[in-house]
Amino acid sequence: MASYLERVRGWGRSAQRVRGHIRLHPFDVSSPEGRSSERYRRILLTTLTGLTTRAVVSVVGLVSVPLTLSYLGSVEYGFWSLLSTAVSWFSLIGLNIGQGLSNAIAEANGKADKEAARSAFSTATVALSLIAVIGLVVLFGSSPWVDWSRILLGHSPELPPKLIQASVLTTLTLFLLSLPATVPSTVLGALQQQYWMNVVTLVLSVANLPLLLIAIHYRVSIPVLLVIFGGTNILSAVVSYFHLTRRAEPWLRLSMRSCTWASFRRLVQTSLPVTLFQIAALLVNESQQLILARKANLSTVANYAILMRIALVVSTFISLGTTAFLPAFREAQERGDRAWLKRAFRRMVGARIAIAGTAGCAMVLLGNHLVRVWLHRSDIRFEVTIWVLLAVGLCAATWVNAFTDYMSALDDIWRQVLLGFISGVVSISLSLWLTPQHGILGALVATYFVAIVFWSWIIPLMVKNRQTAPATSVEHV
Repeated sequence: MASYLERVRGWGRSAQRVRGHIRLHPFDVSSPEGRSSERYRRILLTTLTGLTTRAVVSVVGLVSVPLTLSYLGSVEYGFWSLLSTAVSWFSLIGLNIGQGLSNAIAEANGKADKEAARSAFSTATVALSLIAVIGLVVLFGSSPWVDWSRILLGHSPELPPKLIQASVLTTLTLFLLSLPATVPSTVLGALQQQYWMNVVTLVLSVANLPLLLIAIHYRVSIPVLLVIFGGTNILSAVVSYFHLTRRAEPWLRLSMRSCTWASFRRLVQTSLPVTLFQIAALLVNESQQLILARKANLSTVANYAILMRIALVVSTFISLGTTAFLPAFREAQERGDRAWLKRAFRRMVGARIAIAGTAGCAMVLLGNHLVRVWLHRSDIRFEVTIWVLLAVGLCAATWVNAFTDYMSALDDIWRQVLLGFISGVVSISLSLWLTPQHGILGALVATYFVAIVFWSWIIPLMVKNRQTAPATSVEHV
């Protein structure tokens, strides 16, 4: 009984320490203890606002899916989901400069080097703007000769080719315009101030629902729906830019004189291996819908998209609940606070697995009931085997991603590239083999097989070896 009471008192003291870190006024960062408190303050603010935002965004998304599915039908909704996969692949042209920018800003913040941060910010903005302009010229210049209906759906598309063409052009145009628009939010995250951006995202996400209802009322086409949803994202970026450069960090202004080849090389140092790793990740995670569209039909794609939407909600909660740790990891590494780094990493992993495990159990026990209540229809059901595999795969991916995110925050990326391409080759091979016969079940096996069987123990071992190595500066491998 005494040990139980002591444990309860310990929980109370921990809760009191957590409450003490939730405040708007920053801590004094002139000492290691002050820097630790300030990191946790920003982590907690970002986590709390992120989880609140994710809860609201998830509710809006869960309401939007049955509305959109009912309005578009299974075939058009399947195509709508397929467009998201297409964007994922085209995101490669951004060269993941955003990840390089995040690491460069976090590194400059750890060194208190404002000039390096300003140069990275300006260089990334100009580079992504040039990529966007070149991409738009190529996109519209080649559109008369590119048959998107055949590329995405094969020789027998289930929708009018003109609708497919217009929808793809709209999607890619919005994506290209958003490339430079992502810079402000990336910088805010790297400076551990993502909590402000979370509030903006919450407000604009809530605005999406009435806009969707208006669009459905006036029976607009898929391209118009795409503009409605894509436009709010660009508006969010504009608002965050003015907040960043006028209020949060007024010294951080866009300047052509601050653009340097040295900053560009620093960005590419991280972005190049991340891009290669992204290609491998896309082979694993974003090839299934393309294969289902060509080997099955768009209705199967729609069902698979609904299933993965549930997994995405959980993954996003995990991300928003713990991603605030990552810039702090880099800043702590630059300052030599390795003891804090190890403790914080263990806490991040524990939080992620707790969320994934709880969500996985809920999926297995209540999955079909939740789908029926969510979509207001009983014709979409999944076998228990599918729910179990999704839950196990989600937990394995969450476990692995915690370690790979840690490695990426410290620029330890090249080893992940090799492992990622192995995953991609295995995933594509399994998908082509299993999907035609087993449909969604085959796609899930192809997605999670390598993570469950191999990476769940190999990648944690790599991180453990890194953490026990002698203290050095951040390796740029």
